[in-house]
Amino acid sequence: MKKNEDFYEEPWTGSCADCDGTGRVECDVCEGEGEYNSKVCMACNGDGGMECPDCGGSGEATYHMGQKI
Repeated sequence: MKKNEDFYEEPWTGSCADCDGTGRVECDVCEGEGEYNSKVCMACNGDGGMECPDCGGSGEATYHMGQKI
């Protein structure tokens, strides 16, 4: 059996796993509806989506050993 030091994966950049490369995610407050309690959602300004927090809206993220860095 190999030791953990024997396995090394280079960091790589690819499509963000959280937003599937779109750069946007569904609003957590209104669940993508744009309204919350029959009023315009203040978290997303009624858009229903927000900038992806993992990639900052770029649609790409850098990963190492399966984890976003």
